[in-house]
Amino acid sequence: MSPTIGPLSIGDLEGGPVEIRKDQFVISVDYATEVDGKRRFNVYAMHIDFDFAKRAAKFAGPILKMLNEVVPL
Repeated sequence: MSPTIGPLSIGDLEGGPVEIRKDQFVISVDYATEVDGKRRFNVYAMHIDFDFAKRAAKFAGPILKMLNEVVPL
């Protein structure tokens, strides 16, 4: 729950480097799916612009999309 301001070290994504601005927070959604009989772990991270005075939030763009196959131990 602490804000990060400035460029992220993950590199470019869909058209340029990712940079977090003031009053912008990163939200990560993690979920499992099954594709072609294989269990997958998915991560989608995005940044959201918050306007606390107006009590509003707006999608600012994706940061990370990741699909991993779950390997049993």
